[in-house]
Amino acid sequence: MKKSFLYIIAIAATLFSCDPYKDLHDEANKNIADQRDNDAIPTALTISDEDTVFATVENAQKGIPSILSDMYAANHYTDGKIIEVTYSVGTLVEEPEFNEPYTLSQDDYKKFGLELCFGDNCYYGFESKSIALDTVNILLDSVYAAEEDGFLVMSVYDVFVDYTDGLIEDAVELERVHTAYIKEEGEFVVYEGSPELYMLYAEDYDEMGSPGKYNNFSSSDAPENYLPQFAAKYAPYAQEGHTIQFLFKYYAGRDLGTITKSMVYTKSTAWDQVAPLYGQQNMDKFKYKAEENSWKVSLAVVVTLTGADYAVTGDEQYSNFGYYDNVAGEYPEGTPVDNIIDAKINHILNENYPQHKVADQEVTVFYNYYDNGTNEVSRNYIYDAGSETFVRQ
Repeated sequence: MKKSFLYIIAIAATLFSCDPYKDLHDEANKNIADQRDNDAIPTALTISDEDTVFATVENAQKGIPSILSDMYAANHYTDGKIIEVTYSVGTLVEEPEFNEPYTLSQDDYKKFGLELCFGDNCYYGFESKSIALDTVNILLDSVYAAEEDGFLVMSVYDVFVDYTDGLIEDAVELERVHTAYIKEEGEFVVYEGSPELYMLYAEDYDEMGSPGKYNNFSSSDAPENYLPQFAAKYAPYAQEGHTIQFLFKYYAGRDLGTITKSMVYTKSTAWDQVAPLYGQQNMDKFKYKAEENSWKVSLAVVVTLTGADYAVTGDEQYSNFGYYDNVAGEYPEGTPVDNIIDAKINHILNENYPQHKVADQEVTVFYNYYDNGTNEVSRNYIYDAGSETFVRQ
């Protein structure tokens, strides 16, 4: 009796621990959810310039996949999904306003700071950063007495490192400090508003590599190629909407030499340059593929067939292909083909888009398809240089 009771328990445990129908049910629900997510992805998307403005088309191509990843989950249904994205590209038509930084002079230090001399060698600075913060504002009150409230300026000054009485010359070390001040109620106070103001140090340029050669940017070392990455490192925990105005040295050529310029960046999905817009929007089409559960851009050429394209194949009357073309047959007449639509698209691409006949060039073709109604659909092709044809993927 005892042994029989144990057998019953074992059988019951097996029945309750293994439910193949539950696994199938969960898998079916997952597939339904994935299909629903895929169906929710639109064919067109506009990124408002109130949300994101890209500095260049290249920045858009890098940033838009991240935006899509946040908005739409990638799954096995989304492979080859096409989204037409409209976005804004800002062009710097003018520099954001700022006041030239004020760098303290030797006379300023003699009056407000510290002069430390060893024979004919003299060093100038403040004994500590706290003393500097309590002193520089007084100096600015004097220098900019005529300026109105709201005047913003970056101060540049030196502080002795580990200063003590009786400091010997071999131990003298100075640190360059940048602090922003703003005039409020007739007096200067440390600026803590938005945008945050940051002036690049010599070591910042050094860390960037090439700009460290002369500690400045130039046409060959453009600031927009470095500042987004620098912003991400400088403010790794910045929240969306956080804005930084970077002040930096820029070599503008022999006539102007090295000048001070600025650029403003704001945190969205990435660090995007804030710039005045001409008012137009750039449009592009990207092909996104689901790979490793993420959206990855494939810069395939996208062709949407026009009336002139359908005229090449004799389909201009209705400007579409139909279910009767989606079969093996002859095109042109007397030439057997595996699929008439593929043959017609090849004819169009060869005739009207010869610039895409480059080895391994991907082309996504949108066309109108009739089957109890007309819908826009797409097919993906890649150019095979050996056979000189566009092969459907």
